[in-house]
Amino acid sequence: MTKLLGLTSTRKPLLISLRLLALTAMTLTFTHSAALAGDGLPVEGILAVNFTRSTTSPGIFAVSANGVGNLSNVGNLSFQLQKTLDFTATIPTMVGTFTITAANGDTFTGTYGGVITAPDSNGFAAFSGQITVTSGTGQFQGASGNVSFSACSNNGVAAYSFKGVLNTQ
Repeated sequence: MTKLLGLTSTRKPLLISLRLLALTAMTLTFTHSAALAGDGLPVEGILAVNFTRSTTSPGIFAVSANGVGNLSNVGNLSFQLQKTLDFTATIPTMVGTFTITAANGDTFTGTYGGVITAPDSNGFAAFSGQITVTSGTGQFQGASGNVSFSACSNNGVAAYSFKGVLNTQ
C-alpha cells in the first residue's frame, strides 16, 4: 500500500504528509457529499388541526381538515387534508391527500395514510401513519420523502406530531 501511494522510505516526509492530507481531504469530501445527497432534510414538529367529518356510507367517513403548525427546516406552515376513514376494516384505516404551505407560499403535497383507533368513551381517538411527499413548489420543487406522524383527536380538533425526512433537489 505504501508503494502504491508513493510513500516509500526514500521520499521526503513533507511530500508524504501532503499526499496523505490530499487523500484524506478527497475522502472526506466524497463521503460528506454522498451523505448529504442520501440523508435529506430532517423535519420534525407539531400541528393543530380543525376538521369536519361526514358519513359517506356505514362506517366510512370523509374528513376535511385545516390547521397550522411548525416543522423544523420548514418553519411556520398551514396544513390542508382530505381523507377517508374506514371503520369497517378489522384495523380501521385512513387514506387521503395533503398540502403543506410554508409561510412564504411554497408548498409540498402528497398522500396520507395510517391507522386509527375507535374513539374512546370520552370521544378521543388516537391515530398514526405517514405522509408521503410526492411534489412541491418553490424551495420544495421536486420534493419527496416520508414523514411519520402520531396524533389524537376529539370533537373536531386534532393535534399532530411529525418526524421524518424531506428530500429536495
